[in-house]
Amino acid sequence: MMVQQIKELQPPKGYRPVYQTSEIMFDSLLYQYPFSSQSALWNDSLFSSLGYHSYTLDDTIQQNQISPTIQEISTNNQSISHQGIQTSIIRIDVSHYPDSIIMLVKVTDSSGHFIKGLAGDKGIVVTPKTPSIIWKSLIDSSSVSYKKSKVGSFSVKEIREDQRNPLALSFVLDHSPSMGNSRAIKLQEAVRNTMDMLYDEDYISVIKFTSKIFTEVPLMNNYQTYTSLFKIDGLRDYSSVLSIGFNGNSSFKKDSTKSYGGGTALYDGTAAGIEELKKVSSMHQRIIVLFSDGGDNSSKIQEDSIIRLSRAQNIPIFSIAYGMTDEKPLKKLSSATGGKMYRIYTIKEFPYVLADIVKSIKNHYRISYKPPKSADIHKIGLFVQLRKDIVGYTHGYYDKSLFQFYENKGSIHLANIQFESGTSIMSAGNEQIIDEIVLAMNNNPELIIEIRGHTDNIGTENNNMALSLARAQSVATAIAQKGIMKNRLIPKGMGESEPLYSNENEEQRKQNRRTEFIMIRK
Repeated sequence: MMVQQIKELQPPKGYRPVYQTSEIMFDSLLYQYPFSSQSALWNDSLFSSLGYHSYTLDDTIQQNQISPTIQEISTNNQSISHQGIQTSIIRIDVSHYPDSIIMLVKVTDSSGHFIKGLAGDKGIVVTPKTPSIIWKSLIDSSSVSYKKSKVGSFSVKEIREDQRNPLALSFVLDHSPSMGNSRAIKLQEAVRNTMDMLYDEDYISVIKFTSKIFTEVPLMNNYQTYTSLFKIDGLRDYSSVLSIGFNGNSSFKKDSTKSYGGGTALYDGTAAGIEELKKVSSMHQRIIVLFSDGGDNSSKIQEDSIIRLSRAQNIPIFSIAYGMTDEKPLKKLSSATGGKMYRIYTIKEFPYVLADIVKSIKNHYRISYKPPKSADIHKIGLFVQLRKDIVGYTHGYYDKSLFQFYENKGSIHLANIQFESGTSIMSAGNEQIIDEIVLAMNNNPELIIEIRGHTDNIGTENNNMALSLARAQSVATAIAQKGIMKNRLIPKGMGESEPLYSNENEEQRKQNRRTEFIMIRK
């Protein structure tokens, strides 16, 4: 029944995916579209607000009479396909935060052609004094850094296929019974076609999973070997053997010993893929391509462990949600690791979506900038203008909140909260730290934290223990005054018992006078 339901699932109304195909030069594209004065007026209104006000991204969209196309699509948290172009974020790399954020962005026409030549041969740097005609505006906003939403300076460089770093792809493929044999074969054929897009220096591995993990192709870059190891065999439970009876009659019988089995160990399969990618250095563009038509029901590894492992290795997860699958787990994996989730509905899309991932990594624009420092969810918005009437827009987000859903219980966060000397009275200037903690707790309503106060070794042990507890209680009170229930806050004094440094000088003692926040329950 499940196989039949997936087969009959229809895409939502208006579903028109655009997958990256070949390339087109910027100037060639402009000849294809007649000028629209109405669109030009809409865009002028939009960029006027971006230039003269400190609105957040959503404010800018909502407070201007801009194109209905822009209003509709931005509300649905998708990229804009407007006047023949589509702009989308492929990846957000936060591994160098707060020094920099790196975004991989693609700009395509309505047929999926990657638009070349938008950043010159050597790239460009956009500043208030040297604005770009094309790269019109970049926004990075959060509730804490509300007035710092527009990024003043950023660089843009076109990454071409002959300039990129080698790829290392790990395909993690759902082979549970709900896929059905014919769909499994179509998926395998799509993966095999994708192999032909790789170069000699590119690496690939293939993991097939049910409740069991099958590493069919260990990570390697030998084309003849990995294409030979990879099997287009469906779910293998449709394989049959010829049986000849004593009476001479022959028949075909199902060979269950060849079946991949049942269940869906999505997280275990992803972990196996990450382990394969660890075999090559981070100089490669290491990517997990995770395909599934259902939620996890068999993994020994938990979702949060996979996210921590992926982030530690800086390996993004590009997930593909097919059919009736619950897309929320896949979306969380992709967004938390800086990857992208694709939502598809038909087997016809299998080869196109896999090719889109590879082509997007081969050809894209690399945008780098210094973000506003804020322990909160950052919303990114990018406006690209090829002509006054041709605008592309995309947005995404990254989360730098103090407490993340994927962190282990017992995770410790340090905060530089200052107090008046010898007292539990917080000094002026701690408001942003308190606000960041309140934001994180509001975003995680089940979160309970322990607030630990620490002192240096000046004074008696008893006095330091009492002082550290009083300071922890003072911090808890400040948080509670902003609406957090007191039963979610556990103040604890540690005194001088757990110094970070040896207290040999004032700088070390200053580091030991600290406040820690520990996740007790999430």
